[in-house]
Amino acid sequence: MIMHVTKGQLCGAVVIVLITTFIYVGRFSLHHFRPFYAPSISYAEKTTGAVVVELTGDTDHKGIYFVPPQTSVSDLFRIAKVTNIKRFEEKTLAVVLGTGEKVIIDSNQIKIRE
Repeated sequence: MIMHVTKGQLCGAVVIVLITTFIYVGRFSLHHFRPFYAPSISYAEKTTGAVVVELTGDTDHKGIYFVPPQTSVSDLFRIAKVTNIKRFEEKTLAVVLGTGEKVIIDSNQIKIRE
C-alpha cells in the first residue's frame, strides 16, 4: 500500500513542525527578555505600619520583606532564615531598618542602601 502525499499536505506538515519548534525553543529563550526584575514578597507582617525592605546578594533568601517597625538587620535575617550570621559585624546586625532600604549580603559583609 503506497500513500501519496500532496504538496499541500507537505507544506502543512512543515508549517506545523516550524511552529512547534518555535514554541519549544521560545519557551527557554524568551525569559531572558523580561524588561524588569520583580522580586517576590517573601514575608509580610500583618500589622499596620510595616517596614518594607529588600534582601538581596549572596543568599538564597532574596525577596521583599514587610517587617514590623524597629526591625534590625539581625531580626530580618532571623525572619528570612539566613544562617551563619556570626560572620557579620555586630554593629551592622544591630542597625534598625527603614522602609525602602535594601540589605545586600556580599560574602562576609552587609551593605545597606536606600
